[in-house]
Amino acid sequence: MLSALFLLAPATALARKPVISYVDENGVFRLFDAEGAAEIDPPPAVPANFLGFRYGISLNGRYIVFNDAQKKLHLLDRATSTQVPLPGIDVYTNPGGLTVSNTGRIGFDDNSNGPAVVYDSATGQFLDTGLGAANGHRQTRLSGDGLFLGTTCNDSNWIDDLEIGADPYAQNLGTKLDTGFPNDALFDEEHPCIDADGSLFGFDKRPGVALPYDIYVFDRSVSPPQAVSLPGMNDPLKDETNCVLDAAGDYIGLIYDRSGTATFRVFDRGAAGFLALPADREFDSRSLFSAPYTPPQPSGVGGGGAAAPPRPPATALSRS
Repeated sequence: MLSALFLLAPATALARKPVISYVDENGVFRLFDAEGAAEIDPPPAVPANFLGFRYGISLNGRYIVFNDAQKKLHLLDRATSTQVPLPGIDVYTNPGGLTVSNTGRIGFDDNSNGPAVVYDSATGQFLDTGLGAANGHRQTRLSGDGLFLGTTCNDSNWIDDLEIGADPYAQNLGTKLDTGFPNDALFDEEHPCIDADGSLFGFDKRPGVALPYDIYVFDRSVSPPQAVSLPGMNDPLKDETNCVLDAAGDYIGLIYDRSGTATFRVFDRGAAGFLALPADREFDSRSLFSAPYTPPQPSGVGGGGAAAPPRPPATALSRS
């Protein structure tokens, strides 16, 4: 059990703000560039206008994995504006925890339950993750480079049944071994997030009985992993859950007060404060970060499907 927090250097000030994905009130999948406070139009050709829509976007912005209304999985490659064939990927009737790396590896679970799996779109095959075919891991999150898989697990077949709730794990997909990330045996740890190279790994948990949930981020580049100091982020009276990291870990997305009026917020580590987000965007617990992505420009006219209607410019109001 971790008993202390270690102070680490804050993120670099003036880092580029992330692109935030969301689904608007008309069911259109959209990308909002927080740096320029503008929509990316036309948005990627991802059909999202149905209940049960789930997706993941790579940290470099190239790949978007998503399900259709029949719960089948698709992978859009924005470099070609086409969908990548995914033979044999549909092993679950309702896949959850969708995540995709910059290399096109896709992670998911069985509707937020184990087993967690990783599929390589380049080879059209599932990876041997080292977790075992009947593993109890879920809430999958791939690092940007696709070399680490973050999960949580509360299956007594895979973890110490004497512990309380779920614990976070970081699996090395190269060695197929657990990295030995420390957990808190006394409190439930959920909803992992991970950066581009897997060095930063986060989740939410209650720091004590009857206290709100807080976001914790750890630096795995040191041994043992050390907690990143986040002054000004965790409200002692409200829940903060469902963390999201950008590639460098300069920004942390989270859901603020999930038990009341849940709001998606973005914490700037360099400025030790929250970004002002437009009040008219439908950011929520599905929202993820990516970098801006410009597909290669071939000669002639490219595809990509019909463009969605443009949204008006963002307002200056904050949802914080």
